Parts: sequence; structure tokens; C-alpha cells
Amino acid sequence: MTVETDLVFISNNKTIYDPLKITADVLLPGTTLFKIQNFGQEKLKNLGIYLRPSSNVGPWNNPADQPPATDYQDVLTWGTESDLVSTTGGIKIYSPATSLTGYYITRSKGSQWTNRVMIDDLDAGDTLDIKLEFEVPSSISARRLFINLVVG
Repeated sequence: MTVETDLVFISNNKTIYDPLKITADVLLPGTTLFKIQNFGQEKLKNLGIYLRPSSNVGPWNNPADQPPATDYQDVLTWGTESDLVSTTGGIKIYSPATSLTGYYITRSKGSQWTNRVMIDDLDAGDTLDIKLEFEVPSSISARRLFINLVVG
């Protein structure tokens, strides 16, 4: 499955186009490769990735099992526990995608724009690949999650 997103920002009812384009390819269940492309004329500095509650809760005939705020809090809890103790669970970011070291999204890292996980600068016309892995904690049953991952 490939997902493409063009980011669009609206200010004072005027649309401002952001030249950042993100495509995603699922490599394996739980592992996704994101390709971030800068089609703009200027270097994008201090890009980072962070999590926020989803505005989408699934189709009307198969809605989410939990509210978006619960999914958001669960991912942060799992990542924080994985960072502090020897469990695994949550979302792990690898930047660049070939890196052997990943970072869990936790309450103190990647939970909002101000503590986003820094991924890199991106020159005009360049592409950056990052990998995200979702690990289901062994203490829970798998379930669908509705969250937003934001690059900014």
C-alpha cells in the first residue's frame, strides 16, 4: 500500500502550499518507509516528526474501538515504558531509514512539535527516507490505532 500526501496550510482563508511531499510504503506488517521530498526552492531546516491525536476515527460502518486521545496516549505510554524498562512497544523512528538505532516516541520525545524527534535538514530537490516500526507490547492484544504522525 502506498499513501501520498501533499501538505497544505490555510491562513486567513488563503491556501499556502508547502512543497514538502510525503509518500509511504509498507515494507512489512508494522514497518513503513516514508519518503520525504522537498520540491521547494529553499532548504527546509530542523525537520522533525511528532505524534498527535487523529482527526480520523475510521469509516462510519467500522469505527475505531477507542477514541483518538486514547490511541495517542497509549502509543506515548508504550514508548515511554520501552524507553525506561526492558519492554518493547510503541512507535520507533529510524532516521535515516538505514540507521541501526531507532528512537521511541515517548511523552518527552515526539509527543508534540516542541519536542519532536529531529530527522534532518532537507535541501531543495532532495529526498529523505525514514523508517517507522510499530511494536505491539506483549502485554496487550493487537488493535487498530488512529493517530497522526506529523513532519514539520
